[in-house]
Amino acid sequence: MSCDECQVIDGIGIIPVDEIGVPPHEFAYCDELNSIVIPESISVIGESAFEGCVNLRNLQMSDTMLWIGDEAFSGCESLAHIEFPRELHTIGWYAFSDCINLEDIEFPDGLAIIGNFAFSGCRKLRSVIIPEGVREVGDDAFAGCEILKEVVFKGSNTIVGVSAFEYCDALDKIIVPCGSRSFYMDLLPENLHSIIFEQTDGNVSVNRK
Repeated sequence: MSCDECQVIDGIGIIPVDEIGVPPHEFAYCDELNSIVIPESISVIGESAFEGCVNLRNLQMSDTMLWIGDEAFSGCESLAHIEFPRELHTIGWYAFSDCINLEDIEFPDGLAIIGNFAFSGCRKLRSVIIPEGVREVGDDAFAGCEILKEVVFKGSNTIVGVSAFEYCDALDKIIVPCGSRSFYMDLLPENLHSIIFEQTDGNVSVNRK
């Protein structure tokens, strides 16, 4: 699909610097788009703004970004790395679902919400670090991340949806802060209890039965 209404020049998406948000569906299913730089004026990316942009490879978000809407980048199959802005608060439902080549994500310390299905189907994602400030990881947030092996929770009381790691068949280690294993066992399904480890000094993890 070509971009009939959005502005793309030589594969680069153009967003007016006086905008405060990327409107819903603005670049959705635009095959021509391969690079986007979000201006500093933008604090919100609307629902499905870049959904299905299968050739989008380069994404640079503004430091002032606060909110990434539902399905904003769903199905962006060429994205391999995402570095989120430090002010980001919320990642919406299905925001990066089925980004099948996504290998690396870096969450900011200020992040609070990772929505339902946010990274579901990201089949090349190998590890995830959830910052201490994250209050909630939604249902199926990382479901179907087939080669995800390790998840690290920096906070001792992050609410996690029971199916957050559904169908993550390679997952063999969930590292949580010392003293919080029972909290996470109460949230996560029984089949994951044996791979929940507490972090101790010296970067040694222990599993207290």
